Amino acid sequence: MAQGHERETSYRSLFEHHDTLALYAFDREGNVIEANSAFERLTGYHIEDLLEGYTAILVDPADGARLVEHHNRAAAGEPQQFELTIRHRHGQLVDLNCTSMPILTNGCIVGVNGFLQDITERRRAERMLEESEQRYRTLFEHNPEALFSFDLDGTPVTCNHVCAALTGYTLEDLQQMPDFMSLLLAREVRTAKQHFLRATQGATQHLDLCIRHKLGHLLEVRVTLIPIIVSGNIIGVYGIAQDITDRKRTEELLRKSDKLNIAGQLAAGVAHEIRNPLTALKGFVQLLQTSPTSKDEYLNIMRSELDRIELIVSEFLFLARPQATVFEPCDLGKILQEVIALLDTQAVLRNIQIHTEQVQALPTISCDGNQIKQVFINVLKNALEAMQGGVITIRVEVERRELVVHVIDQGSGIPSERLPKIGEPFYTTKEKGTGVGLMVSYRILETHGGSLALASEVGVGTTVTVRLPLSI
Repeated sequence: MAQGHERETSYRSLFEHHDTLALYAFDREGNVIEANSAFERLTGYHIEDLLEGYTAILVDPADGARLVEHHNRAAAGEPQQFELTIRHRHGQLVDLNCTSMPILTNGCIVGVNGFLQDITERRRAERMLEESEQRYRTLFEHNPEALFSFDLDGTPVTCNHVCAALTGYTLEDLQQMPDFMSLLLAREVRTAKQHFLRATQGATQHLDLCIRHKLGHLLEVRVTLIPIIVSGNIIGVYGIAQDITDRKRTEELLRKSDKLNIAGQLAAGVAHEIRNPLTALKGFVQLLQTSPTSKDEYLNIMRSELDRIELIVSEFLFLARPQATVFEPCDLGKILQEVIALLDTQAVLRNIQIHTEQVQALPTISCDGNQIKQVFINVLKNALEAMQGGVITIRVEVERRELVVHVIDQGSGIPSERLPKIGEPFYTTKEKGTGVGLMVSYRILETHGGSLALASEVGVGTTVTVRLPLSI
């Protein structure tokens, strides 16, 4: 007897003083008869507050009927485990995992013990995960781009309706294929495999592919492959595909149109530029045929016109042929000094002085020295030919990661409406110019990652600004 009393006392102490597990007891009719302090902390209610019924603190009234059902089963001898949500006395919601066990006394069920475990944080994490999965599912299924995924072997796992519309294949069709390579033309397979392998190694890939639609026609698609990473491990690859068939066709038509346009402009330019000196040469030949004696002045003019034809042809050849660009460290200040020395005689003949500012001790740039020299020869020559007396100023500045060269002349200037056309094929403001010099300069600077800009005011002069990166 004493031993039974001691055991009861021990159970009573465990019931009342358990800190982490909320414990309570019902009689067979479902009335709360006792609860420990952990229960009171978990719910915010004392046992006296719940004597009229535990269901009063349930959030969902339907849980009341469910709780009664679980209680009756436990009271019938069948242990129960279930989850429900209550409202704490202070207003917040608490998610609980509940266990109900029958209370046996002398082999008879006299009531039901309950055990409550707070699972609010776990349920919140589960809801957040579920919401996140729903958001991603919505993004996947309703995305206007074609989305699909593969396992590490390249077997299709999922695809959205846009992907099915793009290829003509349903997900079931795709899953019956050995891998996604079955969609590709034979010439695309090797490249696609290389990019897919890199994606499975963690590197996002971008590539253009040609695929065959289920109906047989070909499509050009731009594909992005993104590794799927879960818990730090790559488990597959996402794909995003965009149909660029029409864009490719349009680009090809534009390229062909541009080529024809440029070819037409070149033909017109060559015909126009060479016809004038050829006309002069033809006239002098006719004069020499009718003249009894040789005329040295005629021969000198003919030689000059032949030199002009040679110059015109050389400039056009520079534009037509790809130029090999060899980058190496260069001193821009030295290049500018060489250009000035080259054109100094022409400046003196025109009564022009060339002043330089801050062209010493400049940072080194990586460039093709000969090509950059050609740019500044063209620019400085234009400045000289626009003036009859005056000063040309060459100023160099360092701005962020660029060297900026300003060539400022005191010529007659260029009207604002003509400025946008400067640099176009065969457009020139000079009587005997071809307009090719600036075209060549633009092309060289584009290769070097630089730029050229003009600012001009009639009666004041023109400023040409050349920008070159400090490193390439």
